Amino acid sequence: MKAYYDSKADAIGIELVPVDRIDEDYAVHDTYCHVGRLDGQPFTIEFLGTPEALEYVEEAAKVTGVNPQLLVAVTKAVLAAPDRDITFEFDDPFYENESLVA
Repeated sequence: MKAYYDSKADAIGIELVPVDRIDEDYAVHDTYCHVGRLDGQPFTIEFLGTPEALEYVEEAAKVTGVNPQLLVAVTKAVLAAPDRDITFEFDDPFYENESLVA
């Protein structure tokens, strides 16, 4: 998983697994949170306008099947280290539903 916090845009981008393209944008919230999907599977999460957007972390976790505590930790980590790519590796699958893994 890779994540980035752009402090100028005030946006967090999370790439769950590498993908070349997204064919669907699902709005968890019209303004603050979007999930990019390919063939129905979630691959990216975008939070726009922190701190308001962070109210949707748990809902984004439900939509994507990502462990909610892990997603909260990732968002906190990228906010603490803005404007740089951060790669996360996990011993256990980060998806609650392993069938979502590509």
